[in-house]
Amino acid sequence: MKARSKVNKMSEERKGAHSSKEKESPEAIKKRLVEIASGVVTDINKGRDPEFVTMQRGRGNVAFDEKKGVIILGEKKTTRNFLNIGHARKFMQTMMVTGKCHDYVRENKTASIREIYYELKHTLGNTKENTFEEQGESDSCIVDIEHAVDSIREKLNLHANPKGTLYGDITLRDKMHNNDTFNCAKLGRGGWSVMSRLEPEEIEIVDVKAKYVLVIETEAMYERLVEEHFAQDNKAILVSTGGQAARGTRRLIHRLHTEEKLPTIVFSVDGDETVVIEENGLIKNFRLKDLMDGRKLLKVNGIIENERADIDAKSMCFDNRKTSFGKINQVIRHPIVEDLYEVKTDLGYSVKATRSHSLIVYDSKKHEFAEKTPLEIDRENDFAVVSLDVPNNESLGRIDLAEFALGCPNAEITESAIINKRNRKGSMPRFVEGNMLPDFCRLLGYYAAEGHLDEHNVCFSFNSSEKNYINDVKQALAAIFGNDAKEHSPHSTEIQVVAHNTILSAIFKRLASSGAANKRVPYVIFNVPADAKKEFFRGYFRGDGRVDFKKEKSSVELWAKTVSKGLAYDLVLLSAQIGANATIQYPKEDYDEHEVEMTTASGVQIAKVAAKHKPYLVSIANKEALLKLGEVVSELNPQALQHIANDYIKTPKFDSLPREFVERFREDFRNEFRGELERRLPPATFQWPRISKKKLRALLEGRNLNGNLQILNDFASSKTTLARIKEIERVEPTDQYVYDIEMADTHRFFSNFICVHNTDGDPFGWYIYSVIKQGSMALAAHSEFLACPDAKYVGMTLEDVKDYGLQNVTEKMKEGDVKRAKEMQNYDWFKNKPWQEELKKAIDEKIRIEQQALANKSLDFVAKKYLPEKIKKEIFLP
Repeated sequence: MKARSKVNKMSEERKGAHSSKEKESPEAIKKRLVEIASGVVTDINKGRDPEFVTMQRGRGNVAFDEKKGVIILGEKKTTRNFLNIGHARKFMQTMMVTGKCHDYVRENKTASIREIYYELKHTLGNTKENTFEEQGESDSCIVDIEHAVDSIREKLNLHANPKGTLYGDITLRDKMHNNDTFNCAKLGRGGWSVMSRLEPEEIEIVDVKAKYVLVIETEAMYERLVEEHFAQDNKAILVSTGGQAARGTRRLIHRLHTEEKLPTIVFSVDGDETVVIEENGLIKNFRLKDLMDGRKLLKVNGIIENERADIDAKSMCFDNRKTSFGKINQVIRHPIVEDLYEVKTDLGYSVKATRSHSLIVYDSKKHEFAEKTPLEIDRENDFAVVSLDVPNNESLGRIDLAEFALGCPNAEITESAIINKRNRKGSMPRFVEGNMLPDFCRLLGYYAAEGHLDEHNVCFSFNSSEKNYINDVKQALAAIFGNDAKEHSPHSTEIQVVAHNTILSAIFKRLASSGAANKRVPYVIFNVPADAKKEFFRGYFRGDGRVDFKKEKSSVELWAKTVSKGLAYDLVLLSAQIGANATIQYPKEDYDEHEVEMTTASGVQIAKVAAKHKPYLVSIANKEALLKLGEVVSELNPQALQHIANDYIKTPKFDSLPREFVERFREDFRNEFRGELERRLPPATFQWPRISKKKLRALLEGRNLNGNLQILNDFASSKTTLARIKEIERVEPTDQYVYDIEMADTHRFFSNFICVHNTDGDPFGWYIYSVIKQGSMALAAHSEFLACPDAKYVGMTLEDVKDYGLQNVTEKMKEGDVKRAKEMQNYDWFKNKPWQEELKKAIDEKIRIEQQALANKSLDFVAKKYLPEKIKKEIFLP
């Protein structure tokens, strides 16, 4: 199949179009920003609820405009109101960013999106509330403002990180830097590094002597073409994108196409989830985004530029029979280029994965384990693989606090103590060990539940009636650190135990973080002896837990609510280590109300502030687990413990398997027990939704098993089960990256205790071509500024394999490539016949070919024969 598309027959309507918005002056942009602010002021003066209106983002408001040939944003709008408690914080942030953008345009200053975040970040008055907690919050406001003023961030004098290179006979003038004028073919082989801002008022295209623009995806191929003098020999402009093209590079390609009428030819999961690892003999529960911190990163210029980190550690993996700890080869992250979905199970565990990232599921229709993406999962018949088979390490009998005090400027570390070098008075033991270890773990439990800190103090909050707990914290602080903690009563019903010590504050911050939404179980707790682990639970549940006991229903539940997702999964892990299975529930979002002092024109006033939280409910309800935490349960509800010991019978979901899975083995049961099956495993057993593992263990114990029944026995004897998938929904990512772990052998790892398949993270280069040609869903509102709808694809196709005799250098397509190709078949902008044929052929033959494979012919083959021949004959994909 060869799709021929004549360059000289390009649509004149598109070719000559140059949006008036691209020529808009700073004054016009400034005027629209002022209109937004004036509207808010008018609403306030008239006693109305101020509002901010912007375009609705998301797939539901994105469409493909066939006439324009680009992805566009629809007409749906969204309104944010100041007096809506759920909108107030975002409304404030948006107004701050709007004001700052107005300043930049007025003063003719530019800033990166990272700089505006730091410029606006501060604490509000006498509160503990920050304007912004992370850059994602300010980035989101920038996008909203872009839509509200119907322009792009570059016109707001904002820019992101640059990436890309320009080479060829093109002369540019930098109006913002002494009107420097230069030719990109005379800057050496490195060419010109494409800036993040390419607006006409800043960078002028003075002269171009070329027939077309050739966009190259990989740096290696770009360097090859420069070395072979391709630009000079073929009168071409070369643009290297280095993977997915950055905004500045896409803007440059768009301007060359629209202003210079040059044909353009293209040659071409969520970090918040946790993963349990074993590193240096210690168990840790990392967020994927934190797993790369402090490690040497290798940048890989693949189809999607990604970063990789080597790590000498192990993590949980699964081989369709059992869970074990396997070696991690590397950790990978790359910019997110597709929708993100959250898959929730009936155990409460969930995982966020991109639409092309597979989960390992049990397909009860086919009776097999399979790899399925979120959109391929059949919720009626597929079950997620969930495991709590984590090691219970108890080797840490001594905690070295120096590790956590290193970041504190006041701390002087000696062999046995940590000294405050500022006043030379206060000191504390460097090591916590022996009898002090359980007390310290209990103290950390109190902090995880009800603690907070600032630069100088560690505070523990209690109800004023909880005298025993208050005294316990004060005694532990005195015994371990020699700290004379004071009591403070901000309200009649609350008492705070305040330990004033900058070094202690730094230690607690490094150990367990700060802020309710960021709390974690310190990793040391996963590695201390069992009695110390239980003391952490004692402190935590004293501060934030309760026991629900309903005798008439024989119902007992030990639970605690937190707004920290990381803490919720940490508690599940810690429970598993002591032999208790915990689940997670999701109660409705709630509001925590607290009082703050506000200084107004009429003096200091007390105001009530309500903060919205997404809570996680960690629940322990099975008998064995409750008995293991019997001392904790007894403190909170003595009657409940007595009931558990005598009459409580409940099979938790984690200690059972779905009927659909066990039924697979009924024929094996019949062969094993020969006529005794109905007595040993009555037919009524298979009428229940789930079958007890305890019952299965009793049935199979002591038998010489082989084949399928050994697989069932592996499941029955482990903490791995199959959970029903309750919900799959599209969600917003927590940052700009998605992450992956490459596991040796099985290529599977557990995230939030759910088994997923690692991928190579590299979708087809064809997708990168489509982003340059039609734009992207994420930037659908800006396609007219960034897309190049008349671009043609001259890159590697499967037809090239035959035409150029490259059969011996093809590669087997990876699962991620196949999935990406299948997705692209459904994109409206790939519905034309040539692309459908190419995609179908790729899926059927499951082979791929890289640009660098042309080096099999000779190093100069791509520059001297392949590209000149295809471009001359106009053998393009549209």
